[in-house]
Amino acid sequence: GRDWSSDVCSSDLMNRIGGWTNGSVEVIDIKGVRIGEGRPKLIAPTTSKTEADLIATVKKFADMPALNVIEVRIDYLGKIDPKDYARITRDAYAAAGDKVVLVTLRNGTDGGPFIADDEWYGCVYEAVLTEGRADIVDLELFRDRAMIDRLVKLARKQGVKVIISDHEFNFTPDEDEIIRRLMLEEQAGADILKIAVMAHSPEDALAVMSATAKMRHYHSARHAVNGGRLGGDHAAGKEFNGLGADAHGLGLLRDLDVGELVGGERHFDGDVAVDAGGGGRVGAGLERSEERRVGKECRSRWS
Repeated sequence: GRDWSSDVCSSDLMNRIGGWTNGSVEVIDIKGVRIGEGRPKLIAPTTSKTEADLIATVKKFADMPALNVIEVRIDYLGKIDPKDYARITRDAYAAAGDKVVLVTLRNGTDGGPFIADDEWYGCVYEAVLTEGRADIVDLELFRDRAMIDRLVKLARKQGVKVIISDHEFNFTPDEDEIIRRLMLEEQAGADILKIAVMAHSPEDALAVMSATAKMRHYHSARHAVNGGRLGGDHAAGKEFNGLGADAHGLGLLRDLDVGELVGGERHFDGDVAVDAGGGGRVGAGLERSEERRVGKECRSRWS
């Protein structure tokens, strides 16, 4: 019989031609945590409404070996003076020990507890970046562009990485629009790209998965955190569970046992339980008992 292994056609059949190879992702190293390499990195967010509770929660998270990143959600503290936010992030950073600290002020239009106008929003992040402490900050895409440019430059100067994010809680944009928004995030200077959407059907989930793959293969080597809120159709949600940017990405936990998480950003009961790794369980590489323990301890701190 013919030896097909040496035939030129076999390269096409095995998808080895240019443009069909696995896309590469730039590895981001923060405090020895290499995002984009190895198993998915786990994030736990604070939802504390007082400074004392926030610091206590951060200390608790700092003692969890399975967690890599602590997201300090300063918006849950309410609308306070930007300098107070900065001071609290310093204290939270000290309490976090060797964990990577992500600081987020989420606007009401993107899932936060109140509306923050551009001027005040910019003042908060300037205070956090100049007087506070963070390893990563999360900025929203559809803000005043000059302000975002200024904050990204300031973050670079301070050695802080930047996530630029977009949230659509009512629908899933089509594939081309998802790609457009992710490319806008990269153009704005994001180290990590993010979009979260509402999936109402398997087709919605597939649109995000396809956009994620095309971004990696053809447009960008930046790490992307893509996923979405589950709609009322649980069949669509199940299709969404395997969604993700890459198999070595970020995973954010909330109201769900770590052992139950699989690749893909997921929102439950109107709130967020996110994994942005792709194709595999968030808990890959963890013992199941450790997965359950971390999940239960996380849930015990969240209302």
